[in-house]
Amino acid sequence: MEQGSTANSYVTNREREYLAKLCWLLHDAGTYTLRTIFNSIHPGITLKEHLAQHHIRSVLVKLHEQKALSESQWRVLYPVEKGGASSQRFDSRILVILLQTICHLSPPYPNGWSAEPLPNDTSLSADVVRLQILLQQIGSLVGVRHEEYPVLWRKIVEVLLRQGGPAVRGKIERTDTGNLNPEQQNFYIQHVKDIWGTTESGVGALRHLNGPRALNKPSKGGRKKTEDQEGLSLEDKVVLSKMFKVLMDTAVAEDIIDRLQQGQIIKITDRQEITALSKNSERMQFILLKIQNSKSPYAFKIFLDALKFKYNKLYEEVSEFRRITYKHGVKETRVFMKWFSDLVGICNKALKAHYGAVFSKMSPLPWNENLQMPIKDYFTATEIVHSDGHKVQLHDILPPRVTTGRGSKVILEGESGSGKSTLAAMMTYQWATKPDFFSEYYRFMILVDAELLEGNVRKSIYQQTILESSKITFDEFWETLESYDEDVVLVIDGFTGGRSELCKLIDGTHLLKSAVLVMVSPNISMSKVVKPDYKLFNVGLSVSHIPRCLRIYAGMMRIGSDDFDILLEELESWPHVHNLRHPFICYVTITTYKYTKLDLSKFVNISSLFESYVKSLATQFSKKHRFHLQEDDEDAFQSEVGDLVHHIEKLCFSIETTKKTFFTDGEIMGTSINTNVMKFGVLQRSPTTGLIKGHCSVLNNHMSARHLADLPPEELQETLDQRHILKYTKYSDIVSFLCGLYYLGERLSDVEKIFTGLTEIKTTRRLNGGSVHLVHLNQSLQSIVECQGNAKNVQTVATSFPKALSLHKRGIYPVNAILGLASVLKNGIVHLVQFDMYMHHYYLYQENIYMELATALSKCSTLKIIKATWARPEMMAKFLAKMTQNKPSLDFVQVDALKRSTCEELSAVTWDDLQSFCENLQNCQSFSFIGCQFPQIVGHVIKCLPYTISAIDFSKSELNLICASQLASHLEHSRCLKNLNLSNTELMGSSIVALAHGLKLSGSIEELRLCGIEFDRSGIAALGEALRLVTTLKALDLNDCTLTSEMCSLLAPAFADNQSLNVLRVSSARIASPDLSLIKSQQNDNFSVVFTDDQIMV
Repeated sequence: MEQGSTANSYVTNREREYLAKLCWLLHDAGTYTLRTIFNSIHPGITLKEHLAQHHIRSVLVKLHEQKALSESQWRVLYPVEKGGASSQRFDSRILVILLQTICHLSPPYPNGWSAEPLPNDTSLSADVVRLQILLQQIGSLVGVRHEEYPVLWRKIVEVLLRQGGPAVRGKIERTDTGNLNPEQQNFYIQHVKDIWGTTESGVGALRHLNGPRALNKPSKGGRKKTEDQEGLSLEDKVVLSKMFKVLMDTAVAEDIIDRLQQGQIIKITDRQEITALSKNSERMQFILLKIQNSKSPYAFKIFLDALKFKYNKLYEEVSEFRRITYKHGVKETRVFMKWFSDLVGICNKALKAHYGAVFSKMSPLPWNENLQMPIKDYFTATEIVHSDGHKVQLHDILPPRVTTGRGSKVILEGESGSGKSTLAAMMTYQWATKPDFFSEYYRFMILVDAELLEGNVRKSIYQQTILESSKITFDEFWETLESYDEDVVLVIDGFTGGRSELCKLIDGTHLLKSAVLVMVSPNISMSKVVKPDYKLFNVGLSVSHIPRCLRIYAGMMRIGSDDFDILLEELESWPHVHNLRHPFICYVTITTYKYTKLDLSKFVNISSLFESYVKSLATQFSKKHRFHLQEDDEDAFQSEVGDLVHHIEKLCFSIETTKKTFFTDGEIMGTSINTNVMKFGVLQRSPTTGLIKGHCSVLNNHMSARHLADLPPEELQETLDQRHILKYTKYSDIVSFLCGLYYLGERLSDVEKIFTGLTEIKTTRRLNGGSVHLVHLNQSLQSIVECQGNAKNVQTVATSFPKALSLHKRGIYPVNAILGLASVLKNGIVHLVQFDMYMHHYYLYQENIYMELATALSKCSTLKIIKATWARPEMMAKFLAKMTQNKPSLDFVQVDALKRSTCEELSAVTWDDLQSFCENLQNCQSFSFIGCQFPQIVGHVIKCLPYTISAIDFSKSELNLICASQLASHLEHSRCLKNLNLSNTELMGSSIVALAHGLKLSGSIEELRLCGIEFDRSGIAALGEALRLVTTLKALDLNDCTLTSEMCSLLAPAFADNQSLNVLRVSSARIASPDLSLIKSQQNDNFSVVFTDDQIMV
């Protein structure tokens, strides 16, 4: 027998499948990546001419003579038929040869093209060598072992992601999730072997060449260049000088310096000088001057090739201008260049000048327009958290740029008052004044206030961003953005839905490549608008930043340091201190302290704080405009002030509940009362447009609630019905403030009517199986908090509370909704049976709030089913440990890991929380821990589980030998475990042997599921031995397993010897007909085999 055939006989189907997957990945994504690199250096439009050049053809002829290029490969490079060569026909071997010889790439230091590059070398040349070595290695294999597969996969994917661009991700994901039939497996394996299976006379011949240096060496008889021929051509010098400013402002030095060094334009000493410079503009200036003074005539061409990888649009601009310059000459091009560069530059400068001027003179106190300062002087950074759990700094907040396909779409969620609008203004200010501030550079940042859009959306955006005195017309503005859409980032603030034209900008229908950052409230659903690439969450001020924010506002209002320290000390014990995480609440607190006799004990809810704030505004307004307060009663304002407040309440209600979200001066200045509207402090003028809107949406909601609270009962009910106030969750703040005002006024009957109305609406909303999503209860729960957990209101909500509750939102919930839920759960009337929650890692930034919920759930005696889904284990372990601290009697607990869950090094606290959670399941009947790909976590869970659980499911989790040994111990010692599901757990070899040892000692197991397990001979032998000795097993499931003839011959006698086994399931197992017949022959009255007529053959 031949050696290859002998090797193949020892290769399992899984090992061959692994090899086929890697070959598929290299053939599809690998060749695509190599072709992308090659096309960026030698575009297809000029490839034929390039290959025809004498010095290029001579190198390839030499490779052909040395057999590095086969005859068929030579015909691909120089085809006989018309049309010339195309890179689409180049296989991976041709592309590697061309990249290493004719593409100006320097061999990686120090091993060149012949060996593995240094581990920290991620240059283009190094990655080409890595792909070559991986192709050679994979091409020589007949199979890939289980433990080798993830290592090789990771090595390949790391290179592809670095060099392949955004499109390669789709190819990688398709390969990762796709399945290959045997015919397809053979095709990909053989294809890679045909190209890379032999290396002696192939790529090995390249090692005798000097790579790109061979192209640069002059022949002995060659003519030496004259001094006049050195350096850039006149045309290239003109192009570089005209585009100098644009290149310096747009490109980032770190993105292009590697390729310039590989092309020998930048030396190592030059690189050291460049990196020593602190600003990117200085670095780019150094690089451009180096190119300008270079003696190489190809320096500018190599620079353009370097640009193309990350700045495709800029590359196209410069290349187009270069083409025109070469075609028409230097003189005729100057007119075109003036228009070409000035329009972009003028637009960029106009935006920066506008934003810089606007946000340098902000009025942080809306009633005092004389106090103006740059936004940076009063901005306090809030905590921004990525959906994967890590904190995001302000300079990293912009979405990543793209050069192809749809631009990045990001949603930033934050509650009203959390500082989203201030954050948007600060981002725009930093972009306008500090070009190097953000890690992602965009030439155009467009701040859109969605609340101020009307009529033609494009025209409104133009009016918000470009001054009337600017030289940029409406058409020029939008033509520029559309031409350079990958250089555009849209920051959209105040989005509440609607406006199809704006939605088309968000989803990429218009300005396809532009990045979009949309700021919304958690109560606004974005599912029908856009599917974001990821989300950011503004969780408010950190504990350390709250005093800083308070101090800034105290300084504006001239509060002494001693008084401020006293206030700070009192706030530490305030029951509602968690609300100070919102910058606007900090501002309201300081204002109230300044203008009223602050008594924190009187602030029983946030409504009472805002009532004092409105009183503060009325007090300062009365004093400033000499509306004297009546004697001995500071709460008694003159009628003019009361009428003004009522008028403002109506305006705020209109802003929040109609499409009229702003007012013009003409609409405001209608009566004598209206002349003072802007002086009161609730409404303010937009700094970008001059239109009038609310100071903050949370204040608008409070003033709207005041308006509703003053209405007669009949008119109130009519208004609530007409505007659907109780139906839509976007009105949650208005409803909660309304209940809070009624509670403060002791109008408890009115509060009860509101809760009754909410209950009637919410009970009609159910998910599949009768489950209710928390967002549908937001209004009731937030209102509970504002009513201080009033027993009667809590009872009203608790009576109609659903038996199944779902917290499946991929985002944050309003804090008061979580606190309200905790308050309701503590009521003994609630009959909650099932709780289902996505435990996102970013909830840890609101840990106190969610631990309050977990504590409330621990006291819910009716709870029988818990379902938890996690992305990182910290939040899951902490929440579940607290939730089960009272060791509840549970029917079912299911813990699922998301497909892309991650696990960094865990702290001792997390391990302890995980242990506590498992130990608390003493009274649990069934436990599932599904999809966890971290064996160390699975092993810890198995070790800590009590022996009282009757059903355990670890399907789709990754188990190793340690996990199997711990399961064996559990099987041996448990007298309650009846059902064990280990399907698709990657158990194999010695792990199955260890598990079988526990199985034969088990005194309770009745059903064992081993679907999808990759058995070998030792594992089957151990399983057969265990089957002979176990006396309680009734059902064995081997679906989706591969059972060879030898394995069946080992199992059949064990089935015959076992007296307890009733059912064997092999419906979808891969088993030959004779072997299936052998197993079926063991059937009797007490033992049956479940199979299908079209059983899969192997």
